[in-house]
Amino acid sequence: MQLAQCGRVDLGSASGFATSGYFVLAGTWYFIQETALNRVSPKTANSFYQGPGLYGAFIDFRPMIVGPGGTINGDRAWGEAPTYNDSFLIADDLGRIDIGHFSAQESGARQLAGSRLWPKPPNADGPAPQPTPDKSEMLTITGWWRC
Repeated sequence: MQLAQCGRVDLGSASGFATSGYFVLAGTWYFIQETALNRVSPKTANSFYQGPGLYGAFIDFRPMIVGPGGTINGDRAWGEAPTYNDSFLIADDLGRIDIGHFSAQESGARQLAGSRLWPKPPNADGPAPQPTPDKSEMLTITGWWRC
């Protein structure tokens, strides 16, 4: 993973957390970005970054075309499903980031599954549009990296 960004971001009157980077899988370069404003926890939920914990995620995932002059977006893209509660876990102060679908419990977060992503136009930001796509068009991703 080649990190592009990882850390606290200020968004107007709120602060959040953003992480993004590039990686290669089976010869194809990919870009992933996760942005969070709201911490998900049984005790607190607000729009300020509060250190390690579980956060609701906005996800952007897409293949990249790499050329001699740089990279451009590929012809496909995926984002978080509007009907699926995706999240990422900032696991510790050392910067471990886990992506997936978690449950928040008093004893800590437990990963239930990978993040389910829906297709979206390659030039779009934000969540994927409705209606529910065919399952063959969806992706499920999971993994972790360090900031």
